[in-house]
Amino acid sequence: MKKTALITGASAGIGEALAKEFAKNGCDLILTARREDRLRALGKELSAAYGVECSVFPQDLSDPDGPRKLYNAVVDSGHHVDVLVNNAGYSVSGIYSKTSWEDQSKFLQVMITAVAELCHLFLPMMMKNGYGRIVNVSSITAFLPSCPGMTMYAASKSFLVEFTETLRVEAEGTGVKATALCPGFVESEFFDVNGASHNVGITPGFVWMSADRMARLAYRPIMKGNALVVPGLYNQLITGVVPRLPRRLAVAIISRVMKQFNVQDPKAVQSEALPKVSPLSSV
Repeated sequence: MKKTALITGASAGIGEALAKEFAKNGCDLILTARREDRLRALGKELSAAYGVECSVFPQDLSDPDGPRKLYNAVVDSGHHVDVLVNNAGYSVSGIYSKTSWEDQSKFLQVMITAVAELCHLFLPMMMKNGYGRIVNVSSITAFLPSCPGMTMYAASKSFLVEFTETLRVEAEGTGVKATALCPGFVESEFFDVNGASHNVGITPGFVWMSADRMARLAYRPIMKGNALVVPGLYNQLITGVVPRLPRRLAVAIISRVMKQFNVQDPKAVQSEALPKVSPLSSV
């Protein structure tokens, strides 16, 4: 039976790449993000290329009412959801004490509350149908020490791994499986958004992975229902080795590597004219 996948944050980057991969494998799509024009263009492209149905429901998940509005729109339109991909996300740049609570509150809404609520809303539907896949897009940062400028980001990604694992245990025997997808450095728009894109070129090229390749590596394990998916041998090595290092050493290494990507003063992003670069990013 043909499956339908709902993908949040589908207008660019990892979300767009996952949408293409699901469409390539014959899944109908429900696409959501804030940018309606990009969603409709993507839906039209994938429908023409793979003969799948693509429905578009623009929604801002930083709105506390956003998840419920999205759920109601999907249900009212007669759609069922077999695969829920919680991909929407971003980071708030700067030292925690120097950022605004409004920015942090919206971040928590998108990264944690919206994910938890969408799972809570769609899980009963999946259980009733006897089949479901829930994919929560986390990051390899969930397994690594955090560093200045990543206060909420790393914590939110760690939450997603633990939350997904518990969902999986609770849904055992129902046909629903939850997967934590943990990419590393992925080419997308992430650092363009947080103002650190001008430092991307400092990082060795071998650590980067295209969003399309990440999606290809992730698709089959997701559909098999694997609990944890870390695409790429380099990322698997990092998540396997770094947590086993002495904590102080691990913290020092990760802080040094990530320092170039953390904009300490958020106002500097608005005031400085950053040079144009290719849209590389990380989850």
